[in-house]
Amino acid sequence: MYLTGFFNKFYGYCISAKIFFIELGKEQQILFKIDSGCDITTISFIDSLMLNLNYDELQNIETLTAGGELANSIIINNCALGFIVNNESIHFEILNNIHISRPVLNPANINYNKKLGLHLSLPSLLGLDVLRRYKVSYFNDVVYLEK
Repeated sequence: MYLTGFFNKFYGYCISAKIFFIELGKEQQILFKIDSGCDITTISFIDSLMLNLNYDELQNIETLTAGGELANSIIINNCALGFIVNNESIHFEILNNIHISRPVLNPANINYNKKLGLHLSLPSLLGLDVLRRYKVSYFNDVVYLEK
């Protein structure tokens, strides 16, 4: 079985999937950047806005980014990703949890606009928690995830 993605000139190789937050009863189609440097699949701040989540009711944690900075995230447990296979069926990957990027921004900080712009431009990331389940290969402008 193959899942296929494509090359995006802004983000690199990407794949589309529908995220299902089982306990919250929420779902949303999301474009994920394939990121083998990311341990845990992460929904971007901008994509999370479409889910209309009540952040105050969810578990907050601090994570270390690739740049060495602490970032705020939200953990949502019991999730699934649905990938379309051959335009006819859906393949599900069950995840124990997924992170959602949540910027904590201080308007008084001199870097406020720069940090806000960064958070608004970051894509959702398909991390190693999913990618390790597949053999990933690239050919021309297509990425293949083979089970």
